[in-house]
Amino acid sequence: SEKISAIQIKEADKIVTPIRTNIEPVVAETTHLSNLFPTLVVLVLMFIALLVSSTLVVREKTNSAYFRNLISPTSDGMFLFGDFLTNFLVLFIQIGVIFGVAAIFFKEAIFSVLGPTALAVVIISTTFIMFGLFVGQLFKTEETSALAAVTFGSVLLFFSVTLLPLETLPETLRKIADFNPFVIGEYVL
Repeated sequence: SEKISAIQIKEADKIVTPIRTNIEPVVAETTHLSNLFPTLVVLVLMFIALLVSSTLVVREKTNSAYFRNLISPTSDGMFLFGDFLTNFLVLFIQIGVIFGVAAIFFKEAIFSVLGPTALAVVIISTTFIMFGLFVGQLFKTEETSALAAVTFGSVLLFFSVTLLPLETLPETLRKIADFNPFVIGEYVL
């Protein structure tokens, strides 16, 4: 009883961890969201542009007003330009929302690069919308055009640095993958 009462430390917390340490990081804590942001933007641009533009073209071809459009004095290029503008406006609104949310997380950092980023987003959007319009022209039903657009987007995604480093690919595939619009868009952003 005397030996137990002679023990000065009786708290379990102090017995288990007798030495207290306080670790203070040398570098400020940061997230890797800024590294993933270009990939996420290009991913959204690619899949939405491919799916919406290909579906819109097929829907216009299968619409009952297609015959009236066909016999009107308006050229096919004008209809494709209208489809392009529609898709571009949809993407513009969606990217505006994404950049609005990004402005909350990145604060002033996103506003300093907004001009070059906006130009890059316009070029990337135009590229993927054109691919989607082409896919829509190739197929006759919405289902097959959507399947082709998703397949095309998945192939572009698979041969990018998002899933695998390009260095792991054979030399010939790596040279082809360097011209992948997804890879180029990600590097530009």
